[in-house]
Amino acid sequence: MEERKKLLLFVLVGMAAFQLGYFSFADAAVVSWFSHAGYWVIAVTFAAFLWLVYRGYRTCWPQVRAYLGSRAGRLGVLVAVLGTVVLFRSEPWEFKTIMDEHVLAATAMGMHETREVDAATRIMSINAVPTRLRGFVDKRPILQPFLVATVHDLTGFRPLNGVYLNVVLTPFMLFLLYLLAERIGGVGAAVGAVALFCSTPLLGYICGGGGLQPLNLFFILLTCLLGGLYLKAPDHWRLGALVLSAILLAQCRYESVLFIVPVGLIIFWSWWQMRRLLVPWTLILCPLLLVPALWQHRVFRLAGHMWEMEKGMEPFGLQYIYDNFGRAVGFFFDFGYRTPNSWLLVALGAVALLLFAVSGLRRWREFPELPALTQAGVFFVPGFLLLFILLLGYGWEFDNPIIQRLSLPLHIPLAVAGAYLVFGYLKGRTLHRIATVVLVVYFLGYVFPATSQRLYGRGYQASHDFRLADKFMRQHEGERMLVVADNSLFFSLYGVDVLGTDMANARKKAIKFFLQQPNSPPIYYYRRLVYDPMIKEFKPSSAGSLDDDFVTEQVWEEPYSEFRKVAFVRVLDVKNVEPDNTEYKDLTEFIKLWGRNLP
Repeated sequence: MEERKKLLLFVLVGMAAFQLGYFSFADAAVVSWFSHAGYWVIAVTFAAFLWLVYRGYRTCWPQVRAYLGSRAGRLGVLVAVLGTVVLFRSEPWEFKTIMDEHVLAATAMGMHETREVDAATRIMSINAVPTRLRGFVDKRPILQPFLVATVHDLTGFRPLNGVYLNVVLTPFMLFLLYLLAERIGGVGAAVGAVALFCSTPLLGYICGGGGLQPLNLFFILLTCLLGGLYLKAPDHWRLGALVLSAILLAQCRYESVLFIVPVGLIIFWSWWQMRRLLVPWTLILCPLLLVPALWQHRVFRLAGHMWEMEKGMEPFGLQYIYDNFGRAVGFFFDFGYRTPNSWLLVALGAVALLLFAVSGLRRWREFPELPALTQAGVFFVPGFLLLFILLLGYGWEFDNPIIQRLSLPLHIPLAVAGAYLVFGYLKGRTLHRIATVVLVVYFLGYVFPATSQRLYGRGYQASHDFRLADKFMRQHEGERMLVVADNSLFFSLYGVDVLGTDMANARKKAIKFFLQQPNSPPIYYYRRLVYDPMIKEFKPSSAGSLDDDFVTEQVWEEPYSEFRKVAFVRVLDVKNVEPDNTEYKDLTEFIKLWGRNLP
């Protein structure tokens, strides 16, 4: 088929995909379809990506081996390993962003066990078989849960497999950063870029958790590198690998769909340079792979609370930009230890990007002569700029501890540009030695004290709450129990029966019936408590709590500060309700009655 006709077909397929994904069919229907098809679509996409990378670069393996055996390659491996050691020298491997990472882990468990994209909030054992009775489709992209589910498949289920995956990804991500910077500015710039990137305490904090950002950083760098390699030697296989890498990147974080823009610029630039179109079938069909992602996004129509906005607030708006810009400046240039930033990286990178932007505008005619990877890096800058604008227009405060992690991709161009300016563009051994000394002093005087104290992590109360919950669950490992909690997803990771607090309040009769049965496991209610000096008592710090009709006794508690503690209470009875006393004639009728009254 003629390339122009294939390009027209690509446009038509894209329009059809957008119509099918965002406008056709009922919202509830497509979310249900996504739950059943999401795993298989992402699995096919990932497998096709690996195949296209193999086909596009199989002749390059001797060059890869030669590079890894060279001085620059060996140094890159060493720098990536040392960078990983620096990031994790005092950073525990645990869930960091409560609820977000618990939902991801629960979704991965569902994909591992049922191949459905579903996070279970109600699990009951029926004849000793854990049964998922209620769940929901989450808003978060599913590439990371898919990979975690694959780790479960290969090594067995562990609640922290998502954390371990991020830890393993970290040195590979740093090596990709080294490789990109080395191709652009040489070995000195590469080492400097990794050092500057690792000077950000937020990076180690997030890479030691179970969130989406480490995989997102990895795919941003990988997609940029694939873009440069495609520009260097364009063909159908390499273009297909680049396109699917962009599709997978869009499944790493919501906002990463913006990086489809620089990938599109790279493709159009290659066509302009070649003076011909190159439209493989992978490019034509790739919009269809985004249809399930559009289906998933429609959960916001069904559950507007998933935006997590205060009442009356819009998720995005121009009215947030002014305030968030001031907060961004405050975050990036805070010199204290409580903010996990790297002011040296931001200051140096911002100056470098500004200088290169001015120089680029004056010398734009020389752009075609730049190395292919440098061209790809330049094309990715608009993607980072769009991301920064999006974060400024977001309804949450830029410097909110929960939102700070979204700024991590912005540190990539800052690190590369800053290191290239000092160690690549500017010449002179004396200057490089002074810059090296400044970096060493910066690590000793700021980075190491900040990461040793970890004030930015210790102030996040929810992490302490669930660290103690984990302690309780490990003490009772292997025991039968039903745990009632606001965040029942967390406890589902331990293989016990779970029930949300709101569902427990709505199912009092069933719980009373359940408690009266001879072999029912104990019911524990998880409480997060904060001291109220006005009433001189501890009160729940979470949004929901069990009604006063529940009769409980405390079985375990542990404080972690002067004003906060965690407790588990056992539910003994439920007042003011009568259980279902329907008469039964035989075991079959009793089992039906028992099934109707599961909590």
